[in-house]
Amino acid sequence: MQADETTRTVLTSSQTRKRQKQRLLLVGSQVGFKGAGVVRVFGEDKFQLVARSSTLVEALACLAPGTLDVVVISNEFSSHELELFAAEARRRKFDGLILHPLEALELPPEMEPPAGRLIRAGDLVVDASVQQVWIRGDKVRLNSLEYRLLRFFSEHPGESMSYRSLMEVIWGDPIGRRHSLRELIRSVRAKIENASPPRYIVTQRQFGYRFVPSPGGDH
Repeated sequence: MQADETTRTVLTSSQTRKRQKQRLLLVGSQVGFKGAGVVRVFGEDKFQLVARSSTLVEALACLAPGTLDVVVISNEFSSHELELFAAEARRRKFDGLILHPLEALELPPEMEPPAGRLIRAGDLVVDASVQQVWIRGDKVRLNSLEYRLLRFFSEHPGESMSYRSLMEVIWGDPIGRRHSLRELIRSVRAKIENASPPRYIVTQRQFGYRFVPSPGGDH
């Protein structure tokens, strides 16, 4: 696994335990303790490496209830193998996290992102190191374009952004994607807005949009 890769959750549970150090199992030959995305982002002091295994079969033998909190699996295994592993882990009552180095990092809610890597804009918090966004303290599931848009807004709170500038940032082309931009804005609003009319992403008619980081006094 490359040092700059992050992870996606294969299996998680509401029973993840709160403890000073998360007990970690590494699976496969292509992932190391310091290279694991979860360790790289949150720091070595958050984890205790308790076991390594080269195969998923060996890893299953380590999944006694209450013995582990996080399992990081190398990307040398197929999606089908991961699905079978996750199903068997659940059958064995494993109640921690199983992570695979592919996409967006998903972690227990008690594990806060390191403050130095955050962009804060009112109700919005962006962790650029793992491309994760929180709104009003709740994590938001975003695709890559949605994340790019919200990160750009978070870096320019309160500024009116033209259609052209937004299309340039998202697609690298300021011309011809107005409909795609409207669809993207609609998708992001559906995930972060809790009122109508929208309060966070405000339409600037005949111009573009403005991100209001803390709705209330300023629209």
